[in-house]
Amino acid sequence: MLGAIIGDITGSIYEFSNVKTKEFLIMPSYAYFTDDTILTIAVTKALFESKGNYDLIKINSIKEMKHFYSLYPDRGFGGKFSEWAKSDINKPYGSYGNGSSMRTSSIAYFSHSLNECLELAKIVASTTHNSIEGIKGAQAVSGCIYLLLNKKSKEEVKRFVNKNFYNLDFSIDSIRDKYQFSERTNDSVPQALECFFESKDFLDCLKLSISLGGDSDTICSIALSLAEAYYEIPEDLQNRVLQFIENEREIYDVFCDFQKHIGITKYAHDSL
Repeated sequence: MLGAIIGDITGSIYEFSNVKTKEFLIMPSYAYFTDDTILTIAVTKALFESKGNYDLIKINSIKEMKHFYSLYPDRGFGGKFSEWAKSDINKPYGSYGNGSSMRTSSIAYFSHSLNECLELAKIVASTTHNSIEGIKGAQAVSGCIYLLLNKKSKEEVKRFVNKNFYNLDFSIDSIRDKYQFSERTNDSVPQALECFFESKDFLDCLKLSISLGGDSDTICSIALSLAEAYYEIPEDLQNRVLQFIENEREIYDVFCDFQKHIGITKYAHDSL
């Protein structure tokens, strides 16, 4: 989750002002968290509430996503999601956008097997993004994180992606100049995954993700959600990101609960 939030906040100011370089400001004071952070928090809270009960995960995911949307409706949500979140209708709307992929980074931490992880990702994604593309993106991201948490190598995880989801037969350098903004899953999730696979450490993954351009907050959020499971997060980034969320009570409470859940206390303040 921490990686996803760092990526979201970093990318927030570059989404519509791409930089195409590794030289840029990282989380300046005017950066902000967007729907990527908000829905990641919502899904995490739903997973806590469900306590492993598959029958409740869908219900709670819908409830919490709508609740957190009501708290932060102006944080860059897509039009269809906003209509859905404001309505009394709980049916999915078939989106093939990357919104289902950017909100599922915590799922791997609640899963006891790869199959369970992929099933949870499908359930959470299909609350809104019940298209093949939308589900596939969420499963690819969650599955990669699960494998990385279970000490699989980058090479093994990339083979998993190539076999089951996307053909990562490109490099970031080879696509950067012509790469353009797209919220479509197939045009952004593979690219975000490749940013992680090419990276040397957490900070390099962050810089590589932003340098690609496109939907910067979501690409960086996805890439860094994988990076968190593989690398150490620099302490200065840990401290800096907390400045953006520590006064947001509901977000921060879920964040702290999640850090307890995974047995890591170094990211959180004394309130843990």
